[in-house]
Amino acid sequence: MQKISSCARYAALNDMALNFNFDDMLDGKGNNICYLISTHGTLCTVINTAGSDDIEALKKTGGIKLVHPDERAIGRELLQFEEVVEKACLLPNKLCMYTYSMSQKVSSFLTNCPEK
Repeated sequence: MQKISSCARYAALNDMALNFNFDDMLDGKGNNICYLISTHGTLCTVINTAGSDDIEALKKTGGIKLVHPDERAIGRELLQFEEVVEKACLLPNKLCMYTYSMSQKVSSFLTNCPEK
């Protein structure tokens, strides 16, 4: 029941309610809640795998180098976050679109960049 509720809410927020297809919402690919949850889980695994020393070093230096094009794409997307949140106050679907776009960029990065 929770899955149905989450799918319906995401579809409604993303202006997809008129074309709601439950099978599409459960597909692990495309602009749907399952894809976003999968990307979130993958990111949690990456963060949990990162050593605490790496994270502490990053906190001290306060900077990172975005070398790979996929890293830069994520960086550019993150720079838009504040503007998207402001727009989402009036147009919640903008947040859905941003989240999906960010998930695509993260998936591309994880596919194309070897683990360091």
